[in-house]
Amino acid sequence: MNADALFIRWEVAVTSLAITRSSLGALALALMLAGCASTSTPPASTRPSDADPTRREPKSLTIASPAEPGNIALPAMGDVPTGSAGGGDIKLALHHRLVTYDDRGDLHPMLATEIPSQQNGGWIIRPDGTMQTTYHLRPNVTWHDGAPLTAQDFVFAWTVTSDPEIPLSSRTGSLVRQINTPDDHTLVLEWSSTYPLANALTHDELAPLPRHLIESAYRTDKERFQQLGYWTREFVGTGPYRLAHWEPGSHMELKAYDGFYGGRAKIDTLVFRFMTDESTVVANLLSGAIDGSMARAVDFSSANFVKEEWERAGKKPLFVAQTTHWRLLEIQLRPEMARPIELLEPSSTRSIARHSSMPCRLDRRRCRTRSSPLTTPNGTGSGTWWIPMTTIRGEHRRS
Repeated sequence: MNADALFIRWEVAVTSLAITRSSLGALALALMLAGCASTSTPPASTRPSDADPTRREPKSLTIASPAEPGNIALPAMGDVPTGSAGGGDIKLALHHRLVTYDDRGDLHPMLATEIPSQQNGGWIIRPDGTMQTTYHLRPNVTWHDGAPLTAQDFVFAWTVTSDPEIPLSSRTGSLVRQINTPDDHTLVLEWSSTYPLANALTHDELAPLPRHLIESAYRTDKERFQQLGYWTREFVGTGPYRLAHWEPGSHMELKAYDGFYGGRAKIDTLVFRFMTDESTVVANLLSGAIDGSMARAVDFSSANFVKEEWERAGKKPLFVAQTTHWRLLEIQLRPEMARPIELLEPSSTRSIARHSSMPCRLDRRRCRTRSSPLTTPNGTGSGTWWIPMTTIRGEHRRS
């Protein structure tokens, strides 16, 4: 049997390690890898006294990144590269979205005060299949230049990412037909059809853009708009760190933002050094030139080796295993590719489904609407991966 012809293999499931030498690294990695801010902003009078950096020694952390980020704000827009591994983690230190997932797959609000649901009235599903979701924004959130974040920044981002003249790799925002803003801190999204992740808008194309900085360029010259320095070395966001310096091909330096809505970060400076060679990362970790590595900068065995060496030296490293990719196999349903061809018979696909405990019965009719375009003879596929905790997936499992 030709397994390569029967299955398309998606190499998307690898466990990588992030390691640091001290509890200082634990704090920074928790911030970058989870990307979660506190759910409420403490009053100024109750914030820790060390919020004033003049009262303590400055703290810094140097971390290896397996690749240099590209476009920080939007994926694959125009000629600006998206970047590769590590870019998403760095972005969460610089910029926030309405909501985010933690390392357990649980959803948490970020720029929003709460997650819309049918229980709190923030998610309305109509009989005709259209929907409405309402997000309330945190008060007193500011951009890194001090300008206030408003609902209009989200409307502007949606306008840009819905514009066919702006090339993007994905357009989740196209499912939204209108956004109303009753006030500066309320977003009411009108959906043209049902969307199971409407309460989990972690997409870059539905994150805010600083209208006060780049809207004029968008309105006057869309080609120039796509080449603005804002997307890379002049980036301004809403996260706990601001971009202080970016040396292409070498490193980028982030400084704690004093006006962050969740309180000033405990680590004053984060330096990300771009290291594509794993042996170089290991050598720098052992020499003390860097404090840690991001996921995928080193593999499991190399990370474990560094950990053991540090422990022999009397250090207490933090060793974090992080799943960075998924790995799955799909049944090949294109007749010109499937081998043997008999597996396309409905009786065979149903048998495979029963024995592999797949979430839905795999007959050709259903797979035409749910499989990847790479494996489906007709249809364009779902366009969305359903996460395990969604009700929809449970319904498929029972069918």
